[in-house]
Amino acid sequence: MIVKFNAWCQVSRKMLRVKEIRWGHPTFVRCYTGKFDKSGDPIFGDFILPILLQYTGRQDKSGEEIYNGDILKTVEIDGYCLWIIEYTEEPSSDVVGFTCEPIGREISSVHNQVWEEGIKIGNIYENPELLEQLQK
Repeated sequence: MIVKFNAWCQVSRKMLRVKEIRWGHPTFVRCYTGKFDKSGDPIFGDFILPILLQYTGRQDKSGEEIYNGDILKTVEIDGYCLWIIEYTEEPSSDVVGFTCEPIGREISSVHNQVWEEGIKIGNIYENPELLEQLQK
């Protein structure tokens, strides 16, 4: 599996692609800013302690990469279900190091079906309204 990360910057409230991580005190994370200089090269920014979201090594049904904290949607017999992708240290996890948990309802889907048939609709940082709707 390729080890890569996205980073949630709490100050700018943006999701950024991580280029490198420099562990230390404090830890710096170099990210793509989404901007380019005059020669067309990407501009990078250094961020202190953003929230790191690891790539699961899987893609959703439409080919989008799935990261820790992503929200997937599956179609069920009685409607749809939303699932949060979470890091876990449980050895029996669905995808090594990650599991998916249904949000706001009991569901009988086999978790492997979520990985194979789920569509990524957002994540818990950029789309908190998805979680808020379910808690009402």
